[in-house]
Amino acid sequence: MASVSSSREVGESRAENKSSARATEIRNEGRPLALLLDLSGNENAAMEWAVARLPNTNIRPLNKTNLKWASKREALSRVRSLGPDTFCVFTSDLRLQSGRGALMLFAILAGARRVMMGDARGRGTSRSRLGVLLIEAPRFALELLAGFGLIVPLSWLLTEALGLSLSIRGPVRASRISRHLPDPERTRSLSALYVRATLTSTAEGGMLTHFAGFASGAAALGHRIKFVVSGAPSDD
Repeated sequence: MASVSSSREVGESRAENKSSARATEIRNEGRPLALLLDLSGNENAAMEWAVARLPNTNIRPLNKTNLKWASKREALSRVRSLGPDTFCVFTSDLRLQSGRGALMLFAILAGARRVMMGDARGRGTSRSRLGVLLIEAPRFALELLAGFGLIVPLSWLLTEALGLSLSIRGPVRASRISRHLPDPERTRSLSALYVRATLTSTAEGGMLTHFAGFASGAAALGHRIKFVVSGAPSDD
């Protein structure tokens, strides 16, 4: 008896869930459809934002991954088949979001009559289909013109200049190194003759120490010094 009662309760619960889901579908069928594309990574915040701005609307989230990996034509036909009235885009920062014009054009090409964009900071913008065609489409065309007509050629010129600088970097570095190399004429071994004309018996102060330092330095550099003295050399 207990198993029969439990099965009956499960069956009734499933029937209630089906009827509730069917009632929800019927209610949603009578409301306009809004597609929600979340670019912020926070689906709950995106849904709350959309519900607050479109209270009596059937809001359906879009899978960003499916749109990303599909071709543009396939993604457009997939969204267009849903028949959206409004296309919503939620991002973390609207000012830093790239491709806003392209997203709006995609939305109206998919059949949306209004495009809404907002972010987590409370900023937002809304454009009708006519507004997108008159404002966002020309702006997007100017962005493409600036990108492919100015930025791309400038980047190419900078790349070529960088390649040229790298090609002449070796010879320039070699010339700089050669400037700092010692002259072979100055570094070759020399022979010097030192003539000492003072008398050996005369007190000479610090001259002997001074010349001893000079002679040792010259010998360390590979030079040869010959001495000529007057008189008999001292024991020093």
